[in-house]
Amino acid sequence: NFFILDPVFRDNKIIKLTIKIKTNSTSKKYIKISLYDSYLMLNSSLNKLAISFGCKIKKTHFPYKFPTKYNLDYIGESPNKDLYEDISEEDYKLIYKDKWSVKDETLNYLSNDLDVTMDVIDKFNDYIFDTYGIDFTKSLTISRLALEILFKRFLPKYLKLNNTNKRDKIVGCQLPLINTNTIFDFIYQASFG
Repeated sequence: NFFILDPVFRDNKIIKLTIKIKTNSTSKKYIKISLYDSYLMLNSSLNKLAISFGCKIKKTHFPYKFPTKYNLDYIGESPNKDLYEDISEEDYKLIYKDKWSVKDETLNYLSNDLDVTMDVIDKFNDYIFDTYGIDFTKSLTISRLALEILFKRFLPKYLKLNNTNKRDKIVGCQLPLINTNTIFDFIYQASFG
């Protein structure tokens, strides 16, 4: 009665989850929180995205292979460099600690990931809104965002250039059918650059 989960699936994976939380036991009002799979919009590693968008917050390193159900209370020297992925000797020396805690480092790492993700999302949103006047959160995937940009930014210009009634054409607009092998092959080749 307090939580209502409304997932959106694609290929048996949740791409959006809306959670409605009842404000109290007698109320019919809910708080709504929507969670999106950002990887469908920004398909790259978080570290590469942070660099590409010039984020001030840098992604940190974590030894993913180290924590197990047997050492969750571990406090001691930092795990061996071999347990980190893609870390240089210099970076390892910078993060090395004599008193390293699985719990504390996991929480710090997750907090940093959220901060970096938020910074990337903010910068991406600002770019899309400033450039195209579109709120990217209305699109669940990068392909849907591309379609929104096409309809808002480029299709009206095309219709105007062809002296058509813009309003009527956009309402009833359909993209041409790919109904021959020749057209399909041409577009398929273009998808590989």
